[in-house]
Amino acid sequence: MTRLLLTAFGPFGPFKVNPSQELLRACGLPHKELTVSYQFVGEFLGSLDGRSFDALVLVGVHGRARKLRWESTGHNVIGAKEDLGGVVPEGKISQNGSPKLHSTLKPARALPQGAIRTRNAGDYLCNFSLYSALQRFPEKKVAFIHIPPAERLSISDQKPIFMGIIDALLPEGYETVDPSKLRAN
Repeated sequence: MTRLLLTAFGPFGPFKVNPSQELLRACGLPHKELTVSYQFVGEFLGSLDGRSFDALVLVGVHGRARKLRWESTGHNVIGAKEDLGGVVPEGKISQNGSPKLHSTLKPARALPQGAIRTRNAGDYLCNFSLYSALQRFPEKKVAFIHIPPAERLSISDQKPIFMGIIDALLPEGYETVDPSKLRAN
């Protein structure tokens, strides 16, 4: 059985409660909250002991999305938007890294209705977390799922679609990792 570690971003901008957290809570899935900070995400990924999990699925909100999106590619770019600490790192995510890295956790069957594949996780912290996780854990199954705001698609409507994506990504079954019991490097 695959040991699945899930993350969701915390509040930022117009989202006093991040819909990614609302969705994972509604699904009854334990997850690690990631502060919307380049430093926090980098330190969290850097501290993870790869022996603690087999698959990592990062979840975040995409303000313009109307469907859930399995992001198949992380790009070595950082946009101009500041994180919660007012930080915008200069340059690329990795100065010597590949221009793009592809998700190592791919659907074994069709994505459910209401979900699509895209090749661009953006240029903010969602992309940063996907690219950084793929670079840090090349031997692990890593994926990113963007969800729409609840105003565009209710959390109750997103729940079966999200679970369908997880089932398509991990058809052999999974058990979720309790983030409070993660081992650090």
